[in-house]
Amino acid sequence: MELELTYSCNYACNYCYNPLNREFRSELNSDTWCNVIDEAIELGVEHLSFTGGEPLLKADKLFKYLEHLRAKDQRIATRLVTNGSLISDELTKRLKQLGLDIVQYSLHFDRINRALSRLGALDVDRTVSEYVEKVNMLKGYGLYVVGVVVLSSNYLNFVSKAIDEVLKRSEIDLMWVEQVFLAGHAMKNSWVIPSQERIARIISELKELKTHYPSRLLIREHAYIQGVVPLTRGTPKEAVVTPVGDVYRFHSTIGRPEHFCGNVTRQGLKGAWLALIRAYSRGV
Repeated sequence: MELELTYSCNYACNYCYNPLNREFRSELNSDTWCNVIDEAIELGVEHLSFTGGEPLLKADKLFKYLEHLRAKDQRIATRLVTNGSLISDELTKRLKQLGLDIVQYSLHFDRINRALSRLGALDVDRTVSEYVEKVNMLKGYGLYVVGVVVLSSNYLNFVSKAIDEVLKRSEIDLMWVEQVFLAGHAMKNSWVIPSQERIARIISELKELKTHYPSRLLIREHAYIQGVVPLTRGTPKEAVVTPVGDVYRFHSTIGRPEHFCGNVTRQGLKGAWLALIRAYSRGV
């Protein structure tokens, strides 16, 4: 289950899957998030991801939620999803002390887009070096680190080399290559979605690279059609709670009325979860 702590972010990625038409209503307060965590424990949730926006913009609240969780449950695996810009030694130490298990750290090239004409490959090298340094710091605290790269069209010329350098120079556990979600900002900025020919070419390069890192490189080949992944019948394996408490099946379905399962301030997480189970049972 993913808990989107905030819509706020210090980046403006043109392929971000967060909805364009999101309502900036009052975000959930700390007590409500703690109640959501309590209900997640009661429901037997096995994984909790803290995401956003950029959750480290709310670092003090994140600390509180992890502390609240670990006071009641040591079983649930926890993951932080971050752009990494605010990661520091002090912050990492605190997160580890509070029982964080996994850091999902995106490798972003947004600065390169703005400076490519001036700096070119030198800026790629600097970005990779900064990324490697932070990854190795996180690993030094015993965290499991997953790197994520999105195959935006303006990254494809250098993404294979960048991934190779990260895998070669860092102790990262896994690099996960993802295609652009056809949702949110990507629906407006359609130019970020590469052609099928370009995708095929880069996937071929990455598969060759994977032969050198078979257990550390994961390539997600399929694309999302209109941002919706069909459900399989059974019980839900994931859900997203937005910063205002709305519950949806996946990030890519946020804002779609047919996939809305409720709001935690009205039905509670349990009520929304029951609606999600009903949706799965119908295979909607």
